[in-house]
Amino acid sequence: MAARCWRKYNFLNTFYRQNLKTRFSTKTLSDALGLPESLPISENFEFRSESSHPSNQNIASNALLKCNLNNQTQSGVKLKVKAEADAEQLSLQPTPSFTNIGSSSSLIAASRPASTRSIGCSRRDYSTGTTTNNNLLDNRTQSHTGGATGTVNIGTTANINSATHLLNSDFNFPNNSSVKISENDPLKHTTHHLFKFFNISEDIAQMLQISLILRQEFVARMKALHENSIMLRSPGLECIEILRASCNPESIATKIVLYGDDGCGKSSTLVNVLHTCYQMNWMVICPVRHYLWNNYFSEVTISSRKSGRIDIPKEGVDFLMSIKQMNSQVFQKFGDSLRTVEAYTWSKKEATSAGSTIEELLDFGIERPKYSCDVAGAFLKEVRLNGKNWPMPVFIALDGVNSFFAPTKIFTDRVKRISLPASQISLVHNLLKLISQPWHNGGMLLVADERANPLDKRASCQPRYLLGEEGFNMANPFIPIHVENYNHQEINNTLDYLIERKWIQNQHYRTSKEARKELIFLSDHNPLFLENVLKAV
Repeated sequence: MAARCWRKYNFLNTFYRQNLKTRFSTKTLSDALGLPESLPISENFEFRSESSHPSNQNIASNALLKCNLNNQTQSGVKLKVKAEADAEQLSLQPTPSFTNIGSSSSLIAASRPASTRSIGCSRRDYSTGTTTNNNLLDNRTQSHTGGATGTVNIGTTANINSATHLLNSDFNFPNNSSVKISENDPLKHTTHHLFKFFNISEDIAQMLQISLILRQEFVARMKALHENSIMLRSPGLECIEILRASCNPESIATKIVLYGDDGCGKSSTLVNVLHTCYQMNWMVICPVRHYLWNNYFSEVTISSRKSGRIDIPKEGVDFLMSIKQMNSQVFQKFGDSLRTVEAYTWSKKEATSAGSTIEELLDFGIERPKYSCDVAGAFLKEVRLNGKNWPMPVFIALDGVNSFFAPTKIFTDRVKRISLPASQISLVHNLLKLISQPWHNGGMLLVADERANPLDKRASCQPRYLLGEEGFNMANPFIPIHVENYNHQEINNTLDYLIERKWIQNQHYRTSKEARKELIFLSDHNPLFLENVLKAV
């Protein structure tokens, strides 16, 4: 009981950190949230907001969705948010029908607009702007007005009607006998298996280092449940079909760009595709957390092969070790046929002759960290020039590829705060060559992620905005695939899976239809937000 109370108290602190502004009394908060009155909440507990961004208004409205809505006016709608002390009125109340909606900010998140942000995730204020993609991507212009000061302005009629339908409709639990796929082999997955979970064996999960690719919220759940289950979703299946159809020695490598809102499942889609390519005995190259190379590095040295370029030896060794680890079965099966076509001289006494095996090249870079970045460049050059002669395709996955076009914390002038561009880091420079130059017998999956951008450049999730003009032109042509938030069936299957695995133990949230509607509404169908909302259950 005490642990549950403290989880609810931490849930309350989440809203406090989001800087909302609504004043409550101790008794009202304790009764409304089911907390004991002895819990240390001040008499004038206050959520405060200085931002006018609608995401904060969304958070305020979502946090208080259990409160009554009143004071409807003719010219527009204002909702005065009031917490009821009576615990019997905590169930979701049906919202009235709205007309004449005049505000540009969105209260209801159920229709999942692109600019929506919900609870459970620490976000900064985003600036607004217009994004264009030459008829390839959507134009999106956002305007924000108003602020959360105890009264909340309502958004568009479509958003309100969608939320009203969600709250008032008769809710039925999914009638699935099981939300898990009995067949864990990804090569046998079809559209009939969509929206269900499949398991990745622990050996493969460790070999592919998926715990370093996924968000830590999902990794913690996997460790607690002792299984690496991921939902099969349509973007992942689409990527696999494209790669299998286009990867051959005669075709130029296909580039796919995943994009979507923060926490929508881009990294999970990447893991799904990576797992499938591994099972097909492809060579897989996935530098984990490479977006940290810009700012978090152990050591910086001047490159011995190219003046003006920077080496990060420890990260180079980690990259080479990940290549060797992920492709152990490839080297075991095709090791003798994977050989270098060029000779490489590292020093007066050390060199790699033409015809050496790729595994020998990698071992040299791991044993000699000083040359690790140069060896990585040589390996990627072999992929680019000789990959079409290899007996298997090459799959390259880059999560947060837009970090390659962001500034670093390596300063050329600390007084003027002039930083070195990421393209001057040797590892980044060689990976960019694979993106910009054509090569054969492979495919690339590039993930444009907001988190890889600086805090002041996260206003949109569109590739044209995140990659910038340089990155967009370098990756072009590519196939854009939008990873959306959960649909109705996906989020219900997720909740069923978590109930089946006893991750959700609160009996009210396991059985009540109203409680399930509450979780869906609060999470805004976003996988990451759902994980954070469930922390308070």
